[in-house]
Amino acid sequence: MNHETIKKLWQRYRYACAVLILGLILLWIPGRKNSTTSESIKPGASSAPTTEKAEQRLAEVLSKTKGVGEVRVLLSYESSEERFYTKDDGETVLINTGSGKQEALEKKVVYPTYQGAIIVCSGAEDASVQMRVIEAVRQYTGLRTDQISVLPLA
Repeated sequence: MNHETIKKLWQRYRYACAVLILGLILLWIPGRKNSTTSESIKPGASSAPTTEKAEQRLAEVLSKTKGVGEVRVLLSYESSEERFYTKDDGETVLINTGSGKQEALEKKVVYPTYQGAIIVCSGAEDASVQMRVIEAVRQYTGLRTDQISVLPLA
């Protein structure tokens, strides 16, 4: 290539080259923050389905336990579930989940702290059933046995 050809190419593509160079400079600016931080989101109305889901899961397992029968579960919480999302430059990081859907990238989930449990079941008059129910609830929730009440179904 001679000098004239290079000059013609520069005249023709100088704006495209300038935009490309500017873009590369912006990518390499020193001090750009790429560290991830997190934001705590305390779901208000959205935590209710999670709470109800935990109660439903526990009720489903307990109802399949020998002698328990029909079950109703009520869990009380000291603190609700918290979700921490990955952030980059103040923006929540989104990931593609397929079919054009995006979700926030969770950094960690802090599950609720249980305060107490009331279990109402048809087999609660039997002491061995009560003990099995208390042990199952204790294992699931981490509550002490004195924080769990098992009552007969009316």
